[in-house]
Amino acid sequence: MPHNLPNKYNCTGCSACYNTCLHGAITMRQDKEGFLIPIVDESKCKDCGLCEKKCPIINTPLIDGITPKVYATYNLNKEQHQKSASGGLFSAFANYFYAIDNGVICASAFDSSLHLQFYLSTNKEDLKKLRGSKYVQSEIGFIYKEIKKLLVEHKEVFFIGTPCQIAGLRAYLSKDYDNLFTIDLVCHGVPSPLLFKTYLNSLGVSTVTEYDNYFFRNQKDSIYFTNSYKIKGGKTIFIPPNQHSYICAYLKSWIHREACYNCHFTGEHRQGDITIGDFWGILAGKVNFDGIKNEGVSMVMLNTTKGIQIFEKIKHQLYFEEKTLEDALIDNHNLIHPDKRPKERDYIYKELMTLTPEKFIDKYNCKMYLPVSIWKRVLYKILRTLG
Repeated sequence: MPHNLPNKYNCTGCSACYNTCLHGAITMRQDKEGFLIPIVDESKCKDCGLCEKKCPIINTPLIDGITPKVYATYNLNKEQHQKSASGGLFSAFANYFYAIDNGVICASAFDSSLHLQFYLSTNKEDLKKLRGSKYVQSEIGFIYKEIKKLLVEHKEVFFIGTPCQIAGLRAYLSKDYDNLFTIDLVCHGVPSPLLFKTYLNSLGVSTVTEYDNYFFRNQKDSIYFTNSYKIKGGKTIFIPPNQHSYICAYLKSWIHREACYNCHFTGEHRQGDITIGDFWGILAGKVNFDGIKNEGVSMVMLNTTKGIQIFEKIKHQLYFEEKTLEDALIDNHNLIHPDKRPKERDYIYKELMTLTPEKFIDKYNCKMYLPVSIWKRVLYKILRTLG
């Protein structure tokens, strides 16, 4: 890339440069795999260097961090807990910002065409589409610009995204705002929107029908990666296990963006005021927990003084137990380092885009995987139900 912007092995597509350019010289375009990358129009570029100054890879923003506090927790609201991918932590934080007069939430959600992008929300009804895990890269657009405008207007903004997206926002803003609260996710990596769209097409998902949402995890028991999508105003369609090629390849780390294997923003020192993710050590039975864990338990890590202050305001909505960072790291390596690039990454995009889901699963023996300890819990629940 010109102007020393990162190459594809480092560029996360965070769009900080795109939001920053004052001359409209940068556009975000899909590469051959469908990932958005910045393209500079030399005829419009004024060589001001702002794109490099705002790039979080070149100039990683620092946060005023503290020794993190770690909790295992879940939402006490049974409906919000069950309808979330893990412990329902996002819903608890969102409830707080929806309740204040000047609160605005920024999170990713699928539009009616199942394209994932960021939304600004002040309506609690939006919670239905904003919560839940999304295993595809969301489009930033000009959301950083919109957030800055809201901050200047003294709105209380809650932004949740991947660590690189938080870093992109912080780099774009260039300073901390007291009225900005950020949560970064324990990120496994992001596949491309084009790959996800190709997968939907292979399932026969119509491009003219409108949809309410896509679910990557079973809404009845969210620790299981059972995919489904809901037709707008209609029924939910569950995808059969023999067609789970996309999510299976994702869980095997085969389809991440190249930069994800070289992530600059994983590690103990986080970009968000708070970090959340699944508490896999508890779900696998390797960490003691006195609460209920059948419907998902979240790990929450408080990284800044602001993070502690916000947690104090929402913890009445939660069941929580204090844990150690060592507890949080069990079966959760992405908290401190990225996945290693597998050999399959060299050719797997082409295979997923050309083979049917069934043929892909057969060819690569791509079966859904869960730790043995979790399968034991599944069996226990079945036996308990039968008894």
